[in-house]
Amino acid sequence: MPNYTVEKRPTRNTSTRAHYGHGKKPDGLTIHHWGSDGQKHDNVVSWLTGVTGNKGSSAHEVISAGRVTVLAPPEVATWHAGSTAGNGATMGLECRPEMTDADWDTLVERCADLEEELGSLKYWKHSDWKNTACPGRYRDRIGELVDDVNAEHKRRKNGEGKREPVPADPPKEKPSKGDVPGPGHDFPLGPGMYFGPANWGDNSVSGKYGRSFHGRPDYWWLKEFARQLARRGWNIGKGKTWLNTYGNDGHYGDEYAALIRKFQEVQGLAADGLIGKDTWNEAFKEPVT
Repeated sequence: MPNYTVEKRPTRNTSTRAHYGHGKKPDGLTIHHWGSDGQKHDNVVSWLTGVTGNKGSSAHEVISAGRVTVLAPPEVATWHAGSTAGNGATMGLECRPEMTDADWDTLVERCADLEEELGSLKYWKHSDWKNTACPGRYRDRIGELVDDVNAEHKRRKNGEGKREPVPADPPKEKPSKGDVPGPGHDFPLGPGMYFGPANWGDNSVSGKYGRSFHGRPDYWWLKEFARQLARRGWNIGKGKTWLNTYGNDGHYGDEYAALIRKFQEVQGLAADGLIGKDTWNEAFKEPVT
């Protein structure tokens, strides 16, 4: 069994491969990302299936950590490449732009499974077919993707089984009074660093640039801090008391600063609106108060 779930949501936006002068069987995969960070898998699926007004684009599959949504089978063409050759010869895989380790592992496993079904495939990035910034962070890692897919085939051939998945998110746990709820995390940033505004220099980590700390992007850690406060009973999320306008998007701004200052006030810390080591540890290591 794969380490991801598969669901089917057929897209309206397809053609025959013969329309592009190609046979039914694809000979390659085109890697895309679905644009800006923070978009939801389900919203991307709705757009690419043509149910939300999109009449001109689609893809074969939408892929994120632990999840694959199949929009079209390999034998048909979708409108993903922006070129006759790309649409005719390849399958379009829309990947989560944040490209976490968990997103990557699911992509590798899915590509290996597709090759087991279809035979050896060539790998392309969207920018091979048209002038575009897509596939974003995946753009410079296509060679690494091929190597990882080949390594996955080798593991299976050697009977080693599929690699263990990287968890997409920590499990949700109910707080117990007097305990620290949720998973424990040591302060993820380096000495002298903190979560703060984007224009304050390298020591200020805003979550807006996808900097990696301990295998996770910076915005994941800022979101995890807010999730930890939610585990401790704070009313956090879009439309709620805190982060109510933009939700918990992991991009430091006025809403995060206000939330952090309030938490610091409650815990008796200097209320500067920045998450340094002391504020972090107060959330993740001190008992619930």
